[in-house]
Amino acid sequence: MGHAYFWEIIRIAQKELKIIFITYFEDFIVIKVTIIFLITRLYLEFNQKYKPYKLNTLNRLDQKSTNICLVSIILAIGLYVAQQSNSLEVQIPYQIIIIIINLHINYLLISKIVVEYLNEKTSNYQDALDQFRFAIRKNFPFLNKIRFLSRILADRKQLKIRSNSLYVKLKHFLIPKAKEILILKKQQYLITIERNQQLNIVNRLNFFIISQVFIMKETTLLCLYYYGSFFFERYKLQALWI
Repeated sequence: MGHAYFWEIIRIAQKELKIIFITYFEDFIVIKVTIIFLITRLYLEFNQKYKPYKLNTLNRLDQKSTNICLVSIILAIGLYVAQQSNSLEVQIPYQIIIIIINLHINYLLISKIVVEYLNEKTSNYQDALDQFRFAIRKNFPFLNKIRFLSRILADRKQLKIRSNSLYVKLKHFLIPKAKEILILKKQQYLITIERNQQLNIVNRLNFFIISQVFIMKETTLLCLYYYGSFFFERYKLQALWI
């Protein structure tokens, strides 16, 4: 619930900032559009980071609509510059691209709304509607080639049976396999930890042995130096006495 409130605050803040900058920079078109672009880009970053919706399809749809909005803003800036310079050969392609991409996202949004609305309102009349859909598919098979209509004309009962069977397969086969894999991974992890501990013990022992050998070597050299110096001084004294 807190996550939903957080995202609503983000959406409201985005709209408020856009309204403020549109009002404040009313006469500065390029500055206004640039700031709106930055606000929209920041909103997209938040969307990609937090993924506010439970369904990935909704997250992808929101991200796609935001990307199209960003592209439309960039094209609108180019269109404005082309209008200022009276470049008709640039204005027409920009306008066509803006219309096409916005019609595309509107089609996706409207189709999603219609499909979900029909699913909600027709849940109590699925048998009769499935027969009606079957009749339409049989008499007008070319409608199945249209993606939007094929989703509407799909047999809901068969889809439900298929999803239930897939869930049963998942429950009785994949979930135990996943548990076995997790247990195996855990065992491998414990074995790796044990090996690392053994290697650490061996490395510490080797370090201790090497350090002791080094200390003994240094001690031997010091002793040799000391006794060598002692005998050398003694030899010098004997030579002086002679």
